[in-house]
Amino acid sequence: MIVTRPAVRIYTYEPDLETLSFICEGIEEEGVLYEVIPHTGGEIAAMALQAAEDSILGSGIALYRKEAVLQLKGLPKSHPVADIWADTKEKARMIGANSARLIQKRPLKEI
Repeated sequence: MIVTRPAVRIYTYEPDLETLSFICEGIEEEGVLYEVIPHTGGEIAAMALQAAEDSILGSGIALYRKEAVLQLKGLPKSHPVADIWADTKEKARMIGANSARLIQKRPLKEI
């Protein structure tokens, strides 16, 4: 039996490693676990939706270079929670924190 731990799932394709690190820090600040999984690429919105669907918690992020898409399970692919160019430490940490806040049902931080 394979058991997946409850965590925000992050699918990456050619990620900017510094941006990825800041996203993970934002999630950790909220006290939530995360999993980083390399992906084969494709449409970033589809990657984010798949990450959310594959997460037990229902929150997923896709990261392609510095573009980060935050998605919640059950939302349509065309309407992610956030789709940003995470070109600063603050933006990247915020997308990570908000992915955790979604599952905690806490107010989101402004990006």
